[in-house]
Amino acid sequence: MKQCSYCGAEYPDDSVVCPVDQTKLANEPTVASITKRKIPISLSVVSYCFFGSGISYLGWLALYLYHGRFLPLHLIIGVLNLFVSRGLRRCSPQWRICALVLLGLGFIDSCFRIFRRFSHSAHFPAIADYIAYSLCFLLLFWFVRVLTRPDIRILFYDDHATAA
Repeated sequence: MKQCSYCGAEYPDDSVVCPVDQTKLANEPTVASITKRKIPISLSVVSYCFFGSGISYLGWLALYLYHGRFLPLHLIIGVLNLFVSRGLRRCSPQWRICALVLLGLGFIDSCFRIFRRFSHSAHFPAIADYIAYSLCFLLLFWFVRVLTRPDIRILFYDDHATAA
């Protein structure tokens, strides 16, 4: 099967020109139609964590709506995390960048929450607070590390780095 590089329609091997847009059909099939990318486990884990985070944000939004409050930021981040999860599984460079931006915002939010929690506390914060904030910060750091590793970057930016 040949695929039109302009409209994406598929035609038999003996076709020369796409009848829809008159684009010449390539002699060889596209790389995407031959092979499928193998997603490393660490990238899958990051993708599923974005999915879980999106569901969590939408769950909190539903709870707030039940109590008569609407938080548009929860809706935006929840839906965005669902799309980022799918984009990471498809190795989309744009969704990888979006994931890194969201993680950067997560770092800023974590620092703000830590500062606010520890500066406005009348008593010394519990050790559980230190552990929870440290684990969240380390998890965000691990997500960034996974998305910036060279072997993961190749999946997003090199069309010839596909595996059977």
